[in-house]
Formats: sequence, C-alpha cells, structure tokens
Amino acid sequence: GIISNLLLSDKLSTPYTDLELSEISMPRLMEKVKRMFPDTNNEIKIIGKIPNVIIEVDELKMMLAIRNLLDNAIKYSQSAKKACEISFAIADNDLHISILDYGDGIKKEDIPKLTDPFYRANKEHNIKGFGIGLTIVKKVIEAHKGKLIINSKHSEGSTFTLKLNIKVE
Repeated sequence: GIISNLLLSDKLSTPYTDLELSEISMPRLMEKVKRMFPDTNNEIKIIGKIPNVIIEVDELKMMLAIRNLLDNAIKYSQSAKKACEISFAIADNDLHISILDYGDGIKKEDIPKLTDPFYRANKEHNIKGFGIGLTIVKKVIEAHKGKLIINSKHSEGSTFTLKLNIKVE
C-alpha cells in the first residue's frame, strides 16, 4: 500500500516534513488515534485526563507518529503482560505526550541509535522492532518544531515523550 511505499522510500524525510497544519484539540486527536486501535481491549491505558488544549499539527502525520509509538509500546508491554500507558503533562506552553511501555528497556548507549532508520535495539528478541517507526516519529515531531525524548531503564521499560507546542489564543 501507499504507506509502506512511503516508509520504504529512500527519501525518508520528504513525506514527513511536508506538513498540512490545522488546529485540533488534544482530546479530539486522541479520539482519532483510539480509532486506529479498534481491537486493543485493555492494551492502552490512558492515565489522568487528556488536557483540553489546542495544538496545530498535521493531523495524519501526528496520528501516525503517536500510533507508531503505541504500536511499539503494546508490542513490548505484552511480554510483561501489562498495558502500555499514555499520559499528558503541560509545562511552559508545551504539551508532553508520554507513552510508557513495560518492555525490557533500552541500554543508555543504544538510545541515540534508536532513531537511525534501520537500527533495532533488541536484535536477539527478534520482535519486528522499532526500526523505521521511530525515525518517522522523530521526523514528524521535529517537523512540528517539537521534540522526541526517550527515557529508558534497562529491564524496566521505556518512556517515549512527544513535546509539542500548545497553540495559545
């Protein structure tokens, strides 16, 4: 399909940095993201309230980025038989969307490599790994002038945080 062709294009950056921006409230965006996961009964747990803030994003690309992170988190949490968690925070006009998994975690020295297009941290696990997904997440969020922050404790799990500017009236 079109998406996989986009993903495999060697010009990984082209489709993801071309943004069609529109304003959307965070709860509305999360509604749409949830629809991308029709059959994850209890695999995603939303912690706390989704802040009712407006962000200016390319909806499809932002949904793709959040979905990629959730896909990974679900995959890695399954081995721990736990739901992955998504939580929100606001700091200095930035919205932080944090996705936490209960996987094996990532060694500190591997974190920077995660966003290399074809790198996979846990090769021995043979899980269809982060690989290209995280590269895309990083490109999308940086195109929005945001930031992808990765925190991980080996053997405890990982948190992927998207930091995005809030649109202020």
